[in-house]
Amino acid sequence: MSVAIFGILTVIAAISGLWLVVRIWQSSPVGAVLTFLTGLPAWYFLYKYWNDEEKDIRVPFFVNLVIVLVYFVAALNNVEVFMDTGREEEIASAEVARSKSNPEMERWCREKHDAVYDHVLGTCVEPDADQKLADSSRAEDVMEQLSQHFSANGLKASLSRVDASTPGARKLADMPGMNRWMQFEILSQSVMPTIVMVGECASEDECMRIEKNLNQPDSPLSSARNGNLMFLGFHVMGDAGKIARAKEAFQGFKAAF
Repeated sequence: MSVAIFGILTVIAAISGLWLVVRIWQSSPVGAVLTFLTGLPAWYFLYKYWNDEEKDIRVPFFVNLVIVLVYFVAALNNVEVFMDTGREEEIASAEVARSKSNPEMERWCREKHDAVYDHVLGTCVEPDADQKLADSSRAEDVMEQLSQHFSANGLKASLSRVDASTPGARKLADMPGMNRWMQFEILSQSVMPTIVMVGECASEDECMRIEKNLNQPDSPLSSARNGNLMFLGFHVMGDAGKIARAKEAFQGFKAAF
């Protein structure tokens, strides 16, 4: 709805609203005041004086009703436009992330040629000193690699370590057989934060044991294992679609060392 049309409708609504209150005042001042404050008594007076030519309020009542319906439809359209825009931005961000990331080529350049993959040239190039330092730092931490992998799949997330002070994660932090748990808070438009946890097990056998304990029919968790890494998604926390995508990306993740 344009600003001009919105302004015109607002003026008409003010005039018809005042007209409606004045008409009701003639038969009930209290009803007029309550109508002004809530609008609900107008339905009663519409019914009561429907066939009374002197007191009927049909014209101002229905003018107001039409304007309210127009406002309501316009509000719904604005919400749909906002949601569509958000989805388009999300898809565009994912496409940009994928276009700037080629994990297989990055790994191939690093392992076969001790080089880095240049996304612009599309080939391996000799890294400078800063790149070598950054690459070695990233390669040392599998969780940072996983965070980059999530971003490459359109799931940009902030990363933090889970400890006893993390809300709802005390048991995870103290779980035997785990070296550490990391929390990935994925950017999304949901009201609740979209959070997944990834743990580093002491061994693959420990991960298998923990996964067996977690995979219960009534569990509120979605779990998956990848080597000595354990994924946990919470069904009721945030965007379920993004949690499913994060789980799929996790299962396809390959650490590079």
